[in-house]
Amino acid sequence: MAQTPRELAPHTSAKHYFGAQLRTWRERRLWSQARLGEHLHVSADLIAKVEKALRWPSAEFAAACDSVLATGGALAEFLPLVDLERCQERATVAATARAVRAAVSQPRHSITLTTPTFAALPDETVSDAPTGWESALPGAQLTAPPPAWPVDRLLTLPRGRAVPATTLTLSSIPSQDRRDISGFTGALAGGHAAASGLRALLAADLLDGDTPVLAVATTPTLGMVAPAYRLDAFTIGILWAMCGMDDALLVDDAALADRIPQLRHYAQLPGSAVSRDIAAELNTLSQMWLGSDFCARYISLRLDATTGRPVFWTREQYGEEASTWLLFRHKIAYLRTTSERFTTPTAPATRVFCIPETAVQSSPHAERVLLLLSAAFMESLRVAVYVNPDPTYASVEGFVLTPHSQVILATWVRADGLWHVDALDRRSSLRRYDDVARGGQAGSIAAGSRPEHRLQTFADYLGLDWSWLRRRSAELAAVGVEGLIRPRSRLLTTDGINAACRYLASLP
Repeated sequence: MAQTPRELAPHTSAKHYFGAQLRTWRERRLWSQARLGEHLHVSADLIAKVEKALRWPSAEFAAACDSVLATGGALAEFLPLVDLERCQERATVAATARAVRAAVSQPRHSITLTTPTFAALPDETVSDAPTGWESALPGAQLTAPPPAWPVDRLLTLPRGRAVPATTLTLSSIPSQDRRDISGFTGALAGGHAAASGLRALLAADLLDGDTPVLAVATTPTLGMVAPAYRLDAFTIGILWAMCGMDDALLVDDAALADRIPQLRHYAQLPGSAVSRDIAAELNTLSQMWLGSDFCARYISLRLDATTGRPVFWTREQYGEEASTWLLFRHKIAYLRTTSERFTTPTAPATRVFCIPETAVQSSPHAERVLLLLSAAFMESLRVAVYVNPDPTYASVEGFVLTPHSQVILATWVRADGLWHVDALDRRSSLRRYDDVARGGQAGSIAAGSRPEHRLQTFADYLGLDWSWLRRRSAELAAVGVEGLIRPRSRLLTTDGINAACRYLASLP
């Protein structure tokens, strides 16, 4: 009795896809592995191992298969992707060694972290009232600089799930009147801080009413240290996300420039699930950026022929994840493009989040502000945001549903690898994801028909004071976020944050 052929997984990698394609072409000729081996002068065992992705195909092997199977060069066409994976596999050990050397060379800290520094304690409750900036982002702290550094203070921001810890230098501005320091035009301090690559900020002690506050700004040429830039849950969250992501992406800038065009070849595949090993030399945040960039391109490509209005399902549950919508240039461009194409002022698009209460309770105040700002940015682009708290939806992959047409799976948030993408058009898949989309919207905490109602309900769910959010948004919208902080990485922008602040300030 003939043995049932082993089921292949072509979307796992380019190596697996090559093997599956080899089997497809072989079976079209009605050839056994042994017969193909005879034509190629290799063993049937070698054919079997290549098909099962247990052996790497060579360029000579691919060319010979194309010749005897008359594929028209279909196998050799995918060989560059296979070779890329092969090179990355060989480099994994070296990359691991480099990572270990880099880790042991880092300065030692007084606390060894096994979880994100800012994670809330299990019994911590969410407060409705804004708190001080230190408690808004646990782990953030002001410390004295080393004696030789000509700066006044160091502001340390904690690491997150992917965002690395970062340190900024603060140079105090002398002022005769704490209420008005707009005339100061002094330069930022340099010395050891600048040489070390630390970002330098100006700082001033101001009064918010009768309350002393600490305000910061990036350079006096872009703006004064305004009261709008006072450190609180709003601004400390922006600084934390921007500076951490900026540092991580700058470190990997050259490697990303090399890797991006190589990985985009995966768009030729109908679906793929790519391991993190293929970008093992990159830090976690840079890997997140790669997955996000590829998923945006994959979705855009497959929406080209779509005429109906799609429904979007997103996996972000925390402010760190959601802030990518505010900061990543490609995500902002993707969001604006899809909004222009699929929405009108009276017919918004739909995007569903699943954010369980456990995710809210474990998020500090500053991170919850980032989550709300991300939703506000989407609403500003005519994307109605629905938030479902049911944890049973938390494992649903990110997807885009075009009714009666296709389901586009695209997951990079909390994915096992860099990404997993696929396109499904079976009726059973369409029905299943349509049920998920309908259920997600029906169970939303914010099902109002007007954006301000949805956002206010979302703020209440996050434990954020709506009046305070509106007031702080208006203050920052008036002066712009660039005076507070600017990205150095070409991959980041403040456009999303500015748009979110302007939108929240404009709501009735």
